[in-house]
Amino acid sequence: VRVYDKNFGETFFLKRGDSVSLHKQKTIVKKGLEFGIEDPNLTKILNEPEVPQDCPYVITTKGGKRYELKSEKAKVQEFLRLLAVLHELSSRKMKDVQYMAFSGPSPDEVCLTDSAQRIGVGFLDNKSGTIHLRIGLPDGPNTETTVQLLVSFPFVNNRARSSCIIRELDGTLKLYTKGSDEAVIALLGIPEDERKKNQLFIETNDYLNSASGKGLRTLYMGMKVLDEDEYKNWNERWNTTQQIMAITDSEKKKKKLDIEGLMLEIEKGLNYLGCTVVEDKLQDNVPSTIKNLGLAGVQVWMITGDKMGTAKSIGYSCKMFTKDDMEIVQIDEEYIACLLYTSPS
Repeated sequence: VRVYDKNFGETFFLKRGDSVSLHKQKTIVKKGLEFGIEDPNLTKILNEPEVPQDCPYVITTKGGKRYELKSEKAKVQEFLRLLAVLHELSSRKMKDVQYMAFSGPSPDEVCLTDSAQRIGVGFLDNKSGTIHLRIGLPDGPNTETTVQLLVSFPFVNNRARSSCIIRELDGTLKLYTKGSDEAVIALLGIPEDERKKNQLFIETNDYLNSASGKGLRTLYMGMKVLDEDEYKNWNERWNTTQQIMAITDSEKKKKKLDIEGLMLEIEKGLNYLGCTVVEDKLQDNVPSTIKNLGLAGVQVWMITGDKMGTAKSIGYSCKMFTKDDMEIVQIDEEYIACLLYTSPS
């Protein structure tokens, strides 16, 4: 996991693999998944008293209200809060262990949510839309709090992201989003020309490109704070579409509802929170098996939703691609346009 901020330039890392240490002292193994965090700077920030900054990270609502993350600690905790809330996991208590065990459709979500609890923001359970969180480590000073999960947009491939809207105990309405960098960057409230000049985004983009080139899976995280009236107006239309969806079988009517348009409307104008990188190692004997299938004349296809750089790297690591005499043809819009231009009429 890597977190960036213009004031908080340090990083912390997580990987899911063979053997990783936690704070250079412990190794945690859970059903084949091993988690590790190593970053003394992050640990120091979370364990020390909150120190307000001269220039806090300000998030402004559509109506002009200010929500301030006044310290490094607040920024990191907000990022971890997103990881602890935005997922499709179930939890259960582990025997003789103070941490929760998670299960769900995405190993990456298990990895990230587990890491969040081991750093200091833990997901305990979700009971009828009330999410219980533990702030702090179970064997140290900690408090429990709740947030209300109001709306959830699960991850689907064509959107390449998931989002949720929550209400904090003080009434603050927040929208959290995580997904591919392309999907989330398109929703940020910063114009593209400004992003290209911003050192934070330049470094983040370089880092993610480097990570995906090594076959690592990357995610972008963003959030926004909603005005009460903004949410109320949107939610009335959202509930209407959900009711119609429940009672109609007509695909034509469903398309007219424009559910994706409603989701996009409330997601626009995100503020950047951070990014994560997860290593997912190949299972044993995958490269040799694929190589032997090729030698036997069996065609093997790999279907993936990953970035092009990640897909290429995985192709090489699992021996679908070779670096000797194999020509790799990338069929994209530019390639097709070139073919059409050069082909005889």
